[in-house]
Amino acid sequence: MKKTFVFCGKGGQGIIFVANLLSQSAINENLHSIQTQIYTAAQRGDVSKSEVIISDYQIDYPKIESADYFISLTKKSLLKFRELINDNTIIIFDNTYEDFSDDLFKKNVIYKLPFTKNSFDYFNRCDYTNIITLGFLIKLIDIIKEDSVIKSLEKFKKDLDNNKKAFFIGINLYNNSLIKKEV
Repeated sequence: MKKTFVFCGKGGQGIIFVANLLSQSAINENLHSIQTQIYTAAQRGDVSKSEVIISDYQIDYPKIESADYFISLTKKSLLKFRELINDNTIIIFDNTYEDFSDDLFKKNVIYKLPFTKNSFDYFNRCDYTNIITLGFLIKLIDIIKEDSVIKSLEKFKKDLDNNKKAFFIGINLYNNSLIKKEV
């Protein structure tokens, strides 16, 4: 088993943090994982990207040429890194503020959900959008246990209670979603 993930959005949305959490959670499951990221003007609000590879065997090459899962919190980042999307890539997109035509990715399974809206609804701020998205993703991929993610979150003691709550909001968003699709 080998799964590849691309996380993208704008700098400040916690893209690198959530990719790091996914990677660490996979390691908690005794899987192999590599996480890479870009450090540019993205930290100041431009597009940001992080890649994660999870495998049950040793990973020889850390770069992703094509994603199994493409998680985008902005349309700009989706379009900028779309060369990493193939016909089999599953796209997860935050459609709180913007959308895109499904015609761009006719063959893909696409999940469009208001992750940022959920963060505002529950916390009155958007800081937890990334963790809510991770909760949704963990249920969708079904290869990492929830406890492994909680264990990873506990290493970052800052705002632990709200981060746990956000993670379970994402899980519930998946469980209550009417747009579940065969993967």
